[in-house]
Amino acid sequence: NASDSLPRYCEQYESVWAAAAANSAAQPSPRMLNTRIASAPSAREVLRLHAEFGSTFNEVHLSTSWRRLSRLATAPERRLFQREPALLAPLRLQTTGSLLLLRRRWGARAV
Repeated sequence: NASDSLPRYCEQYESVWAAAAANSAAQPSPRMLNTRIASAPSAREVLRLHAEFGSTFNEVHLSTSWRRLSRLATAPERRLFQREPALLAPLRLQTTGSLLLLRRRWGARAV
């Protein structure tokens, strides 16, 4: 049952954020990070990478993450994401913030 897995999924996500904050010195290069996102074997891994390294994500990483999620998410995961939008909230909020910064930097027509 997908709803039974939600608490475990959220707990895992939160624990990865805590671990990332404690170990921020082990950041991969931007190119290596994008390669890891692009080759992630599952939607869960894309979200794990964002949880661990999201503080260093740029626009390319965000775009790659959404593209990879669209390709990898299984039907049960898609339903779970629809029922529990909080699972995608950190990635969605960072993406929205990034778009707002780009709009401010380049003007409304660029975004």
